[in-house]
Amino acid sequence: MVVAAGECGWHARKERPAVAADAADWAQAPFPPLSWVPVQMTEHDGYSPDEKYFVGTYVDSLSVNFQFPGVDEKPLPLESRFEAPGAPPSWFVLGDGLIMCKGVAVGFFPREPDSSGRCRNLRIARLPRSARPSRSLQFPGILREVHATQGGRVACSSHLLTLVVTPEGWILGLAAHASAPTRCDAGMPALGCSRDGATGAIDLSAIRFSIRGGISLIDSVTLQECNVAGTRLIILQGHLSERCFRTDRAKPLSLLPESCRPPRNLNFVVSGSRAGSFNLLAVQPAKSFDAGCGAELLWRDSVWIKDDIHLSGIIYEVEPRALGHSLIDMKWSTKSGKIFLKEFQTLLTRKFGSVAEAWSKAFDTDQSGSINFTEFGLGCKAAGYVGNVMKLWAALDVDHSGDISLEELDEYIELDTVNSLDIRRYTAPASAIPGSSKHTPLPTPRTCASPDQPSSPSASARVPNLNQQRLPPLSA
Repeated sequence: MVVAAGECGWHARKERPAVAADAADWAQAPFPPLSWVPVQMTEHDGYSPDEKYFVGTYVDSLSVNFQFPGVDEKPLPLESRFEAPGAPPSWFVLGDGLIMCKGVAVGFFPREPDSSGRCRNLRIARLPRSARPSRSLQFPGILREVHATQGGRVACSSHLLTLVVTPEGWILGLAAHASAPTRCDAGMPALGCSRDGATGAIDLSAIRFSIRGGISLIDSVTLQECNVAGTRLIILQGHLSERCFRTDRAKPLSLLPESCRPPRNLNFVVSGSRAGSFNLLAVQPAKSFDAGCGAELLWRDSVWIKDDIHLSGIIYEVEPRALGHSLIDMKWSTKSGKIFLKEFQTLLTRKFGSVAEAWSKAFDTDQSGSINFTEFGLGCKAAGYVGNVMKLWAALDVDHSGDISLEELDEYIELDTVNSLDIRRYTAPASAIPGSSKHTPLPTPRTCASPDQPSSPSASARVPNLNQQRLPPLSA
């Protein structure tokens, strides 16, 4: 069972306990709800004055209480300058290699790395060898500060900070948005706040990643499924190459298979590669369920107009219907796959004049020479294909490379005496196709040797900049 509590976001909201004694609870997780107030937009999609007192968006992904029966929690030792206000921090393995942390650490968080190049002043804790990623992963987190006020009370404020988990197992924290000393009430200094950083508490539950192979989704992003306790968790990790908010917000950043369909619209805050950079994303269920695409990943807001987007930390539970679909253990027979592909080629030729013309106009729009699953799904939409996209992907990506070339799409196929399928079934409007909602999915995208392996040799594996505009890779 998954229990999520506490909502987090971009702008701080101060909470004032009734008496000073309540200050002891300021560092107890899950942290109170916050909201992301629009940065690039005047208000977010779906805003309703009747339901909200602000034009922003609540997010419940950064301070979470996960509860699973029978997990073996192991201690997560903190560095000497940190302490745990309650139960000591811990980590555990869920399913096949999903690493999750929990607990709160209180201490001083710097605004910049030290000059040694080893980021020793950013170190919070260290994971053991069996729980380390193959490359650095970047997560958003919450830094919660407490301030003294008049009348013996306290005020708490929360800010986003950047968390990085290195291949050496170090958990690093950078408080780029900690309070300045002048933000407290007049005459009342902030507790432990300075121009170099701030003393506060962070919730380590923001750190969750997989150490096993996943499916190459787009750019350097991988997708993992974790089936546990009768449900399924979807985990995204890795980063997208630089995107421009003004042009890329109008279309999905990525498409997710039908086995990843969320129960409703889910909002997530993720980090970027620039100093103080964070982004607001949404995972939205697809309009049609049994067509191979279960969800869309949308870019709703950003601190910077251009930024790399780190998806590490996105995790959610799928809706019950999605449990009937899976990304594994499904294969085409040789003849069926060739028939399916031949009919798709016929559709493209009828629509664009040739497969090569369809490739350049609808699929490989960036002229990179290959397409990933997201580009393929968008190309199928442009071609008017309404069948199961995951079935089609499985028929094309027979070598499980994670991307498709023009040669694979335009492969010559001789059907011999096998009867072909009726492609009109997959090009008519969905409402006019009898049984169109009962297609059986056969997805088999690429399975990576590592969850952090880039989808192509050109994909960058660098660690984001924590000090200047962009930093070189962090090393411990």
